[in-house]
Amino acid sequence: MAVSSDTPNSSFLSVAVRGLSSSGAGFGGKTRGVPAAHQANGSRETILLSDGSSPNTVRRQLSRLGLHRVAIFVPWIGFIIIFGALRPDAFLSAGSLFAILNSQSPLVFLAIAIVPTLVVGDFDLSVAANAAFTSTIIATMTTIYGWSLWSAIALGVLSALIIGLTSAFLVVGLRLNSIIMTLGMATLIDGIATLISGSQTLSGLSSEFTAAFTFRVFGVQLSVFYILVVAAILAYVLQSTPLGRQMTFTGQAPKAAKLVGINTDRLRYGAYVGGALLASLSGIAAVASQGGITPGLSGSQLLPAFAAAFFSTVVFTIGKFNVWGTVVAIYFLTTGIVGLQILGLSGWVTDVFYGGALVLAVAGFTVARRRITGERD
Repeated sequence: MAVSSDTPNSSFLSVAVRGLSSSGAGFGGKTRGVPAAHQANGSRETILLSDGSSPNTVRRQLSRLGLHRVAIFVPWIGFIIIFGALRPDAFLSAGSLFAILNSQSPLVFLAIAIVPTLVVGDFDLSVAANAAFTSTIIATMTTIYGWSLWSAIALGVLSALIIGLTSAFLVVGLRLNSIIMTLGMATLIDGIATLISGSQTLSGLSSEFTAAFTFRVFGVQLSVFYILVVAAILAYVLQSTPLGRQMTFTGQAPKAAKLVGINTDRLRYGAYVGGALLASLSGIAAVASQGGITPGLSGSQLLPAFAAAFFSTVVFTIGKFNVWGTVVAIYFLTTGIVGLQILGLSGWVTDVFYGGALVLAVAGFTVARRRITGERD
């Protein structure tokens, strides 16, 4: 259901206001200049336009244009204009454009990995640690123990799936809180990764493996094309298949979903395992892009990934987590970070920007959900 956030212009609104009491105190009586009557419904009042229609009608008419679905592009264009005006030589350059596109592939995969569990109504805070664990497995097995690259990748992906299945068992099987359990799982995984790598910065992966992600086609790295493929597949599953519709129904109304015969537990298990698989792709992209690993970076990736996932609820499909909105949100946030860094702001600005973005994204999601469902609390 589309929801418009546009507010009708007050210049063409004539508001019918209910009297404060039946005796006519306050405004009292009839309101002059109002062409149509109003009706009270409980504590609510019907607001009429000058042509006798309601603002809801205007919202529906405006929502048909679909402009609310691309509202994120307004501040995005604002970023480009402001940063371009302040530093045109640095920001409005091909180098900045390709830096925005090519530098965020692991983060985009990570943000996409969060979407399945959010769709079914759960939180998986272990995805960033899971991705970092996959990177650690690949780098450690190949550079220290001499494993073949494909064997190390297979072990890393298998480890990620086991972690996802374990999280699903704790949350779905044992009915434990998803936030607490996956946060604890993330801490556990980070500790094991540190033990395996010995807190070392590892490098020296094969150039062929690195080139498979960093080779550029017209300036764009291959990893960006992998993102488009993965995003297209997941978006199709979530939006155009019975499985995706059941997952959405499970997240929005789990009790009702059970009543109509949907196996919600199985879908939630699948969401955790699917998210873990996508997290392993993020880990593979990270270790390939960097040519190795630097311990202790998983925590810095979780906040922007969640911010992007929640931003998706106000992009394209209002009130629902969606893949393409998540991808767009990552590059939107990256544009702001790159622009601020070009202006000489670094370090603290990243945390402030991503933290503020997450607050705004969650607020936008909450407002959109309330407007769709009619909930107030």
